Amino acid sequence: MQNLLKKHSHSVKTDWLSEKYVTTHKNNSTSFQSVKAAAHTPSHLSRIGLLIISVCLYGVIFYLMQRIEPEKIKDVVVPNTYLPLLIATAVAHYFFFSFLFLKSRRGILVSLYLTLLLFLQLQEVLTWSIVLLCAIPPLMIELPLTFMERKG
Repeated sequence: MQNLLKKHSHSVKTDWLSEKYVTTHKNNSTSFQSVKAAAHTPSHLSRIGLLIISVCLYGVIFYLMQRIEPEKIKDVVVPNTYLPLLIATAVAHYFFFSFLFLKSRRGILVSLYLTLLLFLQLQEVLTWSIVLLCAIPPLMIELPLTFMERKG
């Protein structure tokens, strides 16, 4: 019986991602391995809906850019803002980066940052100093929160 258990204990196959989560248990002079990778590894597959929504919204943005004159959407609701384009871009970026980083907070910060840069570019006031200046607040928010998550 012990020889049979030893033969089956080596038949557990792990991939490169779950190798660090394989533990060996000893029970009455037999050893077996258990794999706990499913509980600890991030899964993009569970959030695939975010990617599908973002691709659809990027399609809407492509449609706006190809089919609609810029002057028609330039003054919707607020003059000289291209508001429909900015809203579609912000939401698409949010869903895409939330999927990419597996964190909605990071998705919001990157989305707001990129949308602000797009707005400034549309207003023709974007320079490298403004890009760097706009990058400081999201970094000041994200870095302390990330470090607090890792410590706690």
